[in-house]
Amino acid sequence: MRVRAQFSYDPAEDATLPCLGAALSFRRGDILEVVARDDDVWWQARREDTASGSSRVGLIPSRLMQQRCVHSADCLCRTHVARFTKYLTIYPVA
Repeated sequence: MRVRAQFSYDPAEDATLPCLGAALSFRRGDILEVVARDDDVWWQARREDTASGSSRVGLIPSRLMQQRCVHSADCLCRTHVARFTKYLTIYPVA
């Protein structure tokens, strides 16, 4: 599944991330190829890189994780709530 990111994500700012080295940063507008959705909280994806044609696979917050950030008062990443609220949905790319 390919999606267009509706917000920027910097793993260094995310206190809920299980392993910083395994995460994938992305910017609003990036096209991401989701390669695994086995985990409810963290998906595995790669950034579509038109220059090199490939990118490493890393963890990105799942749609459920984004919703938790917005709807939970005690979410560990509540510092990101304002940013996630505006760009909650990751839209599929046709």
